Amino acid sequence: MQSQLRVLTVQANLIARDDLNHPGLNEKQEGELGDAFAEMVKNLRTFAQQAQAIANDDLNNPILLIEGKGVLSGASASMV
Repeated sequence: MQSQLRVLTVQANLIARDDLNHPGLNEKQEGELGDAFAEMVKNLRTFAQQAQAIANDDLNNPILLIEGKGVLSGASASMV
């Protein structure tokens, strides 16, 4: 349990530093908290890809078709 919390702490710091491509974020942890972290990383990476597509004026990019249910995904959808 303690090592899992340590890994999640490291992952939280990577996310806080906006280092979403760090390989340490690919290390899946067990349990509900691990699932939540994995989903958060997936959503943030998708949002980053959507923002990059918009910045590149690539409005036909299929990444823009991915819809979420939250504030960030809603903001992304309203940009295109």
